[in-house]
Amino acid sequence: MPTSLKDKFIGAWKLISYAENPVDGSALFYPMSEKPMASSCIRQMVSCRSN
Repeated sequence: MPTSLKDKFIGAWKLISYAENPVDGSALFYPMSEKPMASSCIRQMVSCRSN
């Protein structure tokens, strides 16, 4: 069983929706269409730091 948040994210993911809600009140915008087809496989999470 995963013990950390990092361990819970490792795996295969499928994007089922993506919409942008403009702050000016205009209509929702779907940059990847209303039915996006995307997937991702996360094998290892790496921590990034800025100096």
